[in-house]
Amino acid sequence: MTESPSNPDPQVAHQHYNNAERDRKNRLWESAISHYNSALRLFPNNPESHLGIGKSYEGLNSGREGEAYLTMALDHYRVSLTHKSDLTEAHDAYITLMIRMGRSDELIREYQARSKEHPEQLIFQTCLKKIRTLLLLSLEPSSSSSAPNPHKMTRVVLNAFVPITSLLCLLISFALKMNGGSIVQSKFSSVLLKASGFLFAVFVVYKVIVGLQRKSTR
Repeated sequence: MTESPSNPDPQVAHQHYNNAERDRKNRLWESAISHYNSALRLFPNNPESHLGIGKSYEGLNSGREGEAYLTMALDHYRVSLTHKSDLTEAHDAYITLMIRMGRSDELIREYQARSKEHPEQLIFQTCLKKIRTLLLLSLEPSSSSSAPNPHKMTRVVLNAFVPITSLLCLLISFALKMNGGSIVQSKFSSVLLKASGFLFAVFVVYKVIVGLQRKSTR
């Protein structure tokens, strides 16, 4: 931790931080925020404390004040990254929450700008790749835009076109087998059956990844 000019006791700050982490893991959000703030009063530039407060505000996301809590969470994630731009956990939390809030277009622009401003920091390029992967898998809406959304089109293909095509290939394959026919028809039926199996496997893997990604953001 970086000490403030008043030279506070680091052990006291660590105790507040440890208490905050304990309460956050126990879903005692308000108590956790109180402890994080106590730690920040001693070491105001500590990125981990800002990260913890952000996560706690996400936990408080309910009722009328839900949107306000999420906005405060974003603010603390930004402050955390201001003090430690390579804090991967803060980037992950910030990216995930922005996508949840439907602000993916803004998020991409922000990281593209950061990547251009700081080309020496590879973390921003890594985050851009992560954002695009999450958008490909996520069903969360992006910010409103009339422009075509390639991520949305890809999700439509994976959610609708792939399983429907798999089923059609399977039905045509069975129909060809039922009718007998030439060697060419038999080979074509075999190709369709393999294609159906492959497409179905793609669909299942996609759904499993989406499920895991949703679970990780809760």
